[in-house]
This record gives sequence, structure tokens and C-alpha cells, in this order.
Amino acid sequence: MRYPVDLHPDRIRASLHWRLLRWYALCVIRTATVQWEPPPTSDSRVWTVWHGQALVAVLAFSAVRPRRFPFLVGLRNRRGDAINRAYESLGGGGLQVTDRVKAGPAGAGKAELVAHLRAGGSCLITPDGPIGPARVARPGAAEVARAAGSVVVHLDFLVRRKVRLRRWDSFEIPLPWAVITAAEHPIE
Repeated sequence: MRYPVDLHPDRIRASLHWRLLRWYALCVIRTATVQWEPPPTSDSRVWTVWHGQALVAVLAFSAVRPRRFPFLVGLRNRRGDAINRAYESLGGGGLQVTDRVKAGPAGAGKAELVAHLRAGGSCLITPDGPIGPARVARPGAAEVARAAGSVVVHLDFLVRRKVRLRRWDSFEIPLPWAVITAAEHPIE
């Protein structure tokens, strides 16, 4: 069946996904307590977080740094599109890449990310995502940081009031009125 472009079921589904993500994010951001004082935004950093805590990291940044988010590095697929649109609606920006670029040494997207870091920006990367294995870092974040002369800082979060999914990464979904505590670990 042929649909007008705006009424195609895939486009409607994608639009609903990012709108629901944005609504959920705003609900958690407005009610959660975040115990973390991130450094000034002028520092160029490659923030890393395990894939299971990626949502927690985005919500923590949103709560403590409204409209001054790190550049989010995500995948170019339907789920990545919905996440990117929700993130942009909160005021963030991002770069969608293929899995090979995110995990591997070079390719489309790396030059743009390095340029962003050299200009004083920061980015958020999940070094073990999107397919694992859990908590085993691939070299992409370190290579981008080295090329840009940036610092790599790993974030760990403790979340009270959450749902943990039974997946390869034990993905954490903070609930409204959660208490989120962050710990930074600079990596040499």
C-alpha cells in the first residue's frame, strides 16, 4: 500500500518513539535528585559510560547541565534515530555512525568527532555498546581522544529507584524521583 510520506507507519512509529522518550526523560529530569558536579563545559572530554548506564548518563547530564550536553555518539538505525531526536529535543546534539566506526579505528564520523573535540566540545560514548560483550571496552573512544588530544573520563552511576532489564548489558532505567549518584574515573 502506498502512503503519503508523513503518514507512513514507520514514520508515525518513529515519531511516537522519540516523543515518548522525551516525555519520560523530562519526567525523570524534573523529579530525580542527581548528586554530581561535572566540570565546566569548556573542558574537552570524551565521557565514557557502560552501555547499561547510557540512559542514566544522558538523564544526569540533562539534570545538571541543561542545554549544555556532550555530543552523543549513537548508531545510525531506527532506534538510534529515535534516541537522537529525543536527545536533540532536550537540547543536545549528536553524531550517528555505523557500528564499525564507533567500535573501530577509522571511518566516516571520526573526523567530525575529532574536530568537535578540538573545538572544545565533549562527547559521550558507550565503549561496550551496542552489542557487547558487557563492560569490555573497544578502542574507539581512546583512539578518538588520542587524535583530538582530549581526556577520557569514565562515569559510573549508582541509581536508587530503577528498573534493570534482563539483557546482555543489564540496562538501567531510572524511575521518577530516583536518586542518581555519579563517580568520575579519569583514564590515562
